[in-house]
Amino acid sequence: MPDAPAFRFHLDAPADWRPTSAQLVVSGWLVPAPGQSCLDLRARIDGAVFLGISGLPRPDLAAAMAHAPVRAGFTARTTVWQGARILALDWHD
Repeated sequence: MPDAPAFRFHLDAPADWRPTSAQLVVSGWLVPAPGQSCLDLRARIDGAVFLGISGLPRPDLAAAMAHAPVRAGFTARTTVWQGARILALDWHD
């Protein structure tokens, strides 16, 4: 049985991974595989969880990708600290 098509995503921000302040906004877009949806998004920094907002308008993406929903954008406001090492994004369907 073939695997389901993978989701597609892109990070618009941060522009680089050398934050200059403790506040770090992670944003971009996420297009789930056909038949899936993104109902919730969270960012984790070294295990600390930060709630995100998914379903934000991205008309640029909908125009460029035929099956992309208009509301595929996301953002998560996080706090980083000296020595933070791992940023992970979790999405829930």
